[in-house]
Parts: sequence; C-alpha cells; structure tokens
Amino acid sequence: PGSAPIGIKPIVDVDNSVSISWSPPLFPNGDIEKYKIYLTDDSTKPLDQWQVFEIEVDQVIEFERGKLKPESPYFVKISAVNEHGEGIASETVRFDTVSGAPLDAPFDILVSVEKDNTVNISWIGPTQPNGELQSYNVYIIPEGEDSSDENYKNWIKIEVQSSENSGSLTLNPTNFDILPNTSYKIRITAINDLSEGPPSETALFVTGSGEIPPVISFDPPMNLQMIPPLSGVSVNCSATGIPEPSVKWILVDGSEIGPLLELKNLITDVSVTCHAENKAGQVQEVLQIQINGPGTPPNEIVAIPMINEVLDVEWTAPEEPNGEITGYIIHYGEVPEGETEPTDWTTISVDGNDIRHKIHNVKPKAHYAIKMQAVSERGPGVESEAIIVKTLPLTPDPPEHIDVVVHENNTVDVVFDPVLDPEDVNKTLKDYKILYTTGDPEQNDTKWKELLWTQTGANDDEIRARIDDVNFTPKTSYHLKIVAIGEIEGNPSEAVPFKTGSGIVTKEGSPLPTDSYFDVCMQQCRNKCLIR
Repeated sequence: PGSAPIGIKPIVDVDNSVSISWSPPLFPNGDIEKYKIYLTDDSTKPLDQWQVFEIEVDQVIEFERGKLKPESPYFVKISAVNEHGEGIASETVRFDTVSGAPLDAPFDILVSVEKDNTVNISWIGPTQPNGELQSYNVYIIPEGEDSSDENYKNWIKIEVQSSENSGSLTLNPTNFDILPNTSYKIRITAINDLSEGPPSETALFVTGSGEIPPVISFDPPMNLQMIPPLSGVSVNCSATGIPEPSVKWILVDGSEIGPLLELKNLITDVSVTCHAENKAGQVQEVLQIQINGPGTPPNEIVAIPMINEVLDVEWTAPEEPNGEITGYIIHYGEVPEGETEPTDWTTISVDGNDIRHKIHNVKPKAHYAIKMQAVSERGPGVESEAIIVKTLPLTPDPPEHIDVVVHENNTVDVVFDPVLDPEDVNKTLKDYKILYTTGDPEQNDTKWKELLWTQTGANDDEIRARIDDVNFTPKTSYHLKIVAIGEIEGNPSEAVPFKTGSGIVTKEGSPLPTDSYFDVCMQQCRNKCLIR
C-alpha cells in the first residue's frame, strides 16, 4: 500500500476497555489482506519493540477491561498489508486509559462506640462499582492539624477484604490505638479489580473515657454452693473491666484474701463476698455456701444398759442443725473381743422429735459401739464418735404361781415357784425381792416397800417366804409382787392382791404359827430378811 490507514480513533470506556477504529489507506495498491496495529506505553522505543496485533479485514481492534494498564498513556500506529507486502505506518496517535475504578463512593456510614471505646463501623458499597469489588479502604485519623479531608490518603489506612456491596469493621481500642475522649474522622473508598474509587463523605465519631465498671464471675459459675458437712469449697473470683479491676474476697469475720477462696471442714452455712474495684466503679457478689445436713453430731449421747437385753440411748439435738431436724440415725454393733469397733453396723432411723430410743435384742454381757447422726431437711449430717457400753447379763424371768397366805395374826406366807437361773438353767435362783404396797399398783408414783428374801432350804420345787405381821397394818388391802435376783434383778411379777385381818387371835381360833415370835425373828435374820 502506498499510504497508511487514516482516521485512527481510540475510544476509552469508563471501565477502561479500549476500542480503536480506522479507515483504509487511500492508495491500497491492491486488495488489503490485513492490518498491523503497533501499540506501546513508551513512544521512545523503536517500532520493532512495540506490541504488534494483526487484524484481517476488520477495521477495528478492541482491548477488554484489564488488558491495558489503568490511568496510563498509550501510543498506536497502524499499517495495511496487501499481497505485495506491508505499507507505510500511520502517524502515532496517543490515548490515555482511565482508572476503571468504582464511579462513586460508599455511603450510609454508621459508627458506634462501645463503653470500652471499641469502634464498630458499617457502610454500603458504591452503586456503580464499575467491575468486581475486591476490598475497601477505611481511612481514620484523630481530628487535628493533619486531618484535612483532602489529605485522607495520608490518614491511617485499614484494608477490609470484601467482594460484597457492603462492609463492616470493628476496631479494638488496644490493637488500633484508639485514644480516649478524642474526636475521629473516617472516609471509606471501594476498590475493584482495577483501582480505588473516590472517598466517601467524612464521618465523625467521639470516643469516651474507655473505662468500664467491673463485672464479676465465679469459677465454678454458681452463687450457691451446696456441699456435704465437713467438706469444703474452692472458688475463684474474677472480674472484667477497664482498667483491670482488683479482686478480693471478704470473709465473715471481715478479713480479706485474694481472688481464690478455699474453705475446708465447714459445719454451718457461710456467706462470703467477692469485691472488685477499678476507676470506673466497684461491685460485689455474694457467694452462699449451704451445708446439706447437720454440721455437728447429736450432743450428750448416753447409752444405758437395761434389763431384758435392752440398750437405752438418749441424746440432745446437734448444735449446727443446718435446717429443721427431721430424724436421727443410730448406728450400733457388737465389738468383737480384742477389737475396737464392730465388724458390722446396724442402723435404726427415728423421728426428729425423739431424743430417746431403746435398742432391743442385744447380746448379754457384750460390748457394743454406738454412734449417731442427725438428719435435717437438707440431708444426713456428720456421725458422732462411737461410745462403748457393756450390756447387762440375762434378765431372770418373773416368778410365777404366787400364792399369798394371810394368817389370823396377820403373819403372811408368800409361796411361789423358784425361778431358773438364766445363766444356768440347771439351777434355780435363791435371792428375791418382795415388794408390797397399799397404793394403786398401776400408778408409776406408787411407793412400794421392799423385803429381801434368800432361800436357804434344799426344796427347789417351792419357795415359802414368811413375813411377820409387824410389816402390815390390820384390815388393809395390799398388792404384792416379786422380783427374782440373779446377776441382775429381773422383771417383777404380776401384782397379787391380799388383805390383812384384825390380827387378833381367839381362843377357839386357828392356832398360831408353830414358830414363836422369837423363832420367826431368828429365821428372818438367818434368811437376811430386811425391813425397809
């Protein structure tokens, strides 16, 4: 071709895509087969160092977004090629690319400042992102001499990666050196795949003192600790706040310790207070420690061995009940010879209103250990120390077949069957106690007179005890009962009624007892009969 293509026209779109068109040369000297487009961003380079693009027939070439550098000058030359070769290149044509950045700025910027001066920022992205959004730049600065809006590029810049058409940012006051009681400016730009867009309107916010009153927490996280008696607690008290609070426990007696509370062997409910304080204020939380059961055992525990293989146990209420007493538990067991405690314990539960209980069917002449614990509405308490008691020997049976014979002179013969020795059933007991009264035998306050009788005869089939008339009042009703005496006294017999006469002996009356008065007295002395 004898001339170059004419009418070269670069068109740069806002998204930085470029379209270059032209017209054929005036003197093509044959059919045009293609065009060569020479392109560079440095016009001082020789032509053989420019980029070359070949286009057949069409008289336009397009460079998509991203193919050319944004905001840069470019230079283009075009030549035509026919069957004979390449023609003359055109004059150099310059064009400038654009940024391709978002066309407008983020908006609706909202800023909130928390008590600790944590700053929360949110915004909506540009309405014309002009490409795919990749991030945002948040510019921030305290108000001052260097904080002019036009100089925002020199402010502190924080990049927020986001392809969304909105964004948010939280500024920790420590990590980002947010100053207390200070006014700040913020501007935000959007960045697409090519460039950074224009800045938003300036947003203002003011920080506070940044001080936060303490907030207390417990570990374990409970204000009420429920524990068994004689156990303990370990609770750590911590507090958050700005500045960092000081923490201490205040005990019941007013003494103070650090943040770790350790209490042992508790027997009663306790309340302790955690106190935290900083410049912003002071707070306290109360920790309640509840003992689930009496913290002390029943008091004044006494075990009395009784006849009939019985132990009579008495006690008083514990000093630290920790709630209403609902019952007691008696633990008891036989202590083997040479041992200090039972191998097996038996338990008896009694009502909370009781302060006395009888344990039946214990072994005679054996050592028993007894300990107690109280039970409150919260649970069982601590056990007492064991007390050791020895039970009584076997209790003799009460005499049977009692017959009372009143003579005319009011001498009384008491006849009854001998009682077997409970320790040796091949023997009978010799010692007895004779009780008699003029009162009501059923009343507990009735006074009884006592006589001791020892059988000296060899007759084991019947015992006859004679009581002189001086022990009785004439024409009086009596009740009499007998107690057998072995190693211990036995149970009394049923009361037997009898009545004395006038005591006057008539000439024709029944003969006096064969023994004279003196002989009766002597007999009584020999039988160790005592009048009380």
